[in-house]
Amino acid sequence: MKKIIFSIIAILLLTTLVACGQKEEPAQIANPWLDHETLADACTAVGYDLSVPEHIDGYDTPIYRTLNNELIEVLFRNHDDEICIRKYAGAEDRSQDFGGHEAYPIGGYATEAEHCYLELGTESGTINLVSWIEGDYRLIFFCENGFTDIEALFDIVHQVK
Repeated sequence: MKKIIFSIIAILLLTTLVACGQKEEPAQIANPWLDHETLADACTAVGYDLSVPEHIDGYDTPIYRTLNNELIEVLFRNHDDEICIRKYAGAEDRSQDFGGHEAYPIGGYATEAEHCYLELGTESGTINLVSWIEGDYRLIFFCENGFTDIEALFDIVHQVK
């Protein structure tokens, strides 16, 4: 009888030790973004066109990606900055994704768009965000470090359609 009790206790102890030694892997959230080789591939995925500059001086080759086959994003990066261009169907303004700062309407620089708003950087007076509607689509241009030259900014923004 002592052997049976000792065997049961030994098995329970071993089971406890084995269970304590196993680490549970944390659940990983899948990346919702899908990378594409070309802008044409990204446009095919979402079912509408987007025009952006082929390159922006000082930035690397663009990265094209889509989110849930409904939003296109083009990223231009360099060693300390990022420019993000987005297009999606609808008028909903999702520019709060880039910090949620107040947007200010501006006039003459957005002659091709129905509405154009810009976000002024809070400390340096730079322009970080331009958001506008063209037809049935919202377009957003965001630059992490911002622009101080509004003409240079809109030279790029007017290429986004």
